[in-house]
Order: sequence, then C-alpha cells, then structure tokens
Amino acid sequence: MSSSVSDTGVVYFRVYADGRMWIKIAGANMAMFALNDGTTDVFKVYGNGKVVIGSQQVVGTNSDALLQVAGKAAAKSFYVLKPTTWADKVFEREVSLKTLEEIEAYVKEHKHLPGIPSESEIKEKGYGVHEMNVKLLEKVEDLYLMMIELKKENEVLKRTR
Repeated sequence: MSSSVSDTGVVYFRVYADGRMWIKIAGANMAMFALNDGTTDVFKVYGNGKVVIGSQQVVGTNSDALLQVAGKAAAKSFYVLKPTTWADKVFEREVSLKTLEEIEAYVKEHKHLPGIPSESEIKEKGYGVHEMNVKLLEKVEDLYLMMIELKKENEVLKRTR
C-alpha cells in the first residue's frame, strides 16, 4: 500500500496481487478516479458513489442520480427494483372513466392525453422511464375498461333489435 497527502486531504491507493485496486480520497464530492480522452474527463467515479460517463454531468432535475450517462446507453436488460407505484390503482378507483367525448375535447385543447406530459414538458424536463411506463399502462388499462363497457352496451343494443 502506498499513500500520499494532497492539498485536499489524504489519498490512499492500494493495488492487490490479484490486480484489484482500492482508492480512497477524503471528500465525497471529489472525483476519485477519472479517465481522460486527451481533452476532457469522460469517465469519473466520485467518493459519494456517483459515476459520470461522458463529458457532462446532469444538472437540475435528477442531478442526484448515482449513474449519469451523457450520451446513449445500451443494455440487454434493465430492471426496476421494487417500484413504489404501479398502475393497477385504475381498477380500484371510485370515479368513473372519462368519456370518449371528454378525452376528445381534452386532446383537441391540449394536444396530448390527460395524465401524460406534453411534448414541451418532456423536452424541457425529460421523463422517468418507470413513471412513464406506469402512465402508459394506466392508459392501456383504461382502454380495456372502456372496451368492456362498450361491449356491454353493444350486447344490450343487439338484444333490443
């Protein structure tokens, strides 16, 4: 193990025989490890656990995210662990669904579905993938409930012929 003192505090650095490395720097908001492409740091690991990939950090909304990627990200799989919300509440609500006429009027006025952010909101603030999945599933469940009601109405109309 080797260690040195810098103007920011104590820096500890260890390299183990099996190739593992351990680095510790006093100060959670300081980059503990950085890779540079010759002009810019493109990969940084901070003492508070944050990892930044790309040349920019997220500012504003979600700047507290532990993993920030300034660019495209690809994965074979992505999981949301124990979400706190899900869409099945639509089956428990006491109020009735909006009518198709009410939805049509809303869409004509606002140019997007009720409960779904507008294009300008998305462009300005971005969106959470889990939250959007919940909203979209709510819309699918609403459509099924509407179809069930329409089928019942259709059956009544068939019997009255």
